[in-house]
Amino acid sequence: MQLASKGIRVEMSECLRKENLVVFSIRVVSADFQRLAALGLVPGFVASLVQCFEFIPPLIDTALRRLTKSLLTDLPGSVKSDLSLRGGVDADVSARPSEEEADYLFEALAAIDRAAEERRKTEFGKAINEFTGKDHYQFGDITKTCITKMRRPKTLL
Repeated sequence: MQLASKGIRVEMSECLRKENLVVFSIRVVSADFQRLAALGLVPGFVASLVQCFEFIPPLIDTALRRLTKSLLTDLPGSVKSDLSLRGGVDADVSARPSEEEADYLFEALAAIDRAAEERRKTEFGKAINEFTGKDHYQFGDITKTCITKMRRPKTLL
């Protein structure tokens, strides 16, 4: 999504990187509402209203917030397509309004932690099974294997 060509100026910064999760913050800082109206992206009366009252910061802030929310629907698909075409990256892309960010982010981080814990359990289980020579661990298997290995006669090579 070429925002600059539509008259939208944004600031973007990386907020978090954990395993395969990367979070960016994108903030719309200004917009050319006349250009957006000419492109049919906002109604003409909105562009005129913003132009007439551009000296009232709360009005501009409200217009920018609404513009930002309208971008949230198209932005993920555009970013996903761009990542695929330009970088060969297959990614799940999501955009959330600021009031939903924290819940979504905590859920994503919890999912990453659950997956990592499952990997650790699987890897630990494989290591135990290799050490004991058994397919399934039962209480005492590690101790029994240690005792057996200690009692084996050492061979000299």
